[in-house]
Amino acid sequence: DLERMQNDFATLSQKNMNALKRMQKTMERLGETIQHAAKESLKKQQNFSYGESGRLKGEEQKRMSIGVSETA
Repeated sequence: DLERMQNDFATLSQKNMNALKRMQKTMERLGETIQHAAKESLKKQQNFSYGESGRLKGEEQKRMSIGVSETA
């Protein structure tokens, strides 16, 4: 009976370790995704510059589309 309990505990411990490893990998990917999003956000920030006619000058006129995709 004690041997069975030890085996059950060892099996459960291994399952928990596997779940923790998956969680760690998920958290690492989440951190990388957040960092990438922050870097992209900074790259996309624009400083607007208007000419004498009141129109935007140069590169600031290009259009930008931002989207978010979430997967569970």
